[in-house]
Amino acid sequence: MTLAGLHEDVRLATTDILIGMTIKERLHQAVDTMTDEEARAALRTLAEASGDPVAWMLDHAPRDEEPETDQERQAVADARADRERGINPVPLEDVLAEFGGA
Repeated sequence: MTLAGLHEDVRLATTDILIGMTIKERLHQAVDTMTDEEARAALRTLAEASGDPVAWMLDHAPRDEEPETDQERQAVADARADRERGINPVPLEDVLAEFGGA
């Protein structure tokens, strides 16, 4: 840790004691006042600071709001029908092993 980082930690801890809030409470308060754009930038910063930013972003990606196509609905129905008949999906690793792949 750098001297500046230590100074910032001490400043934050002192401020938390003086205003009677935990760091998480302060974070919640800060998030509540952010615009969507500011929140998006904050999420990117958190993702970059975590051990696996790609996994973090995937875990926190927004829900897909595109309407499902007729072709997609049919593919899901076919897969469910296969499952009901006892036909299990083939793992990707098995397909790659049999047909080659990256």
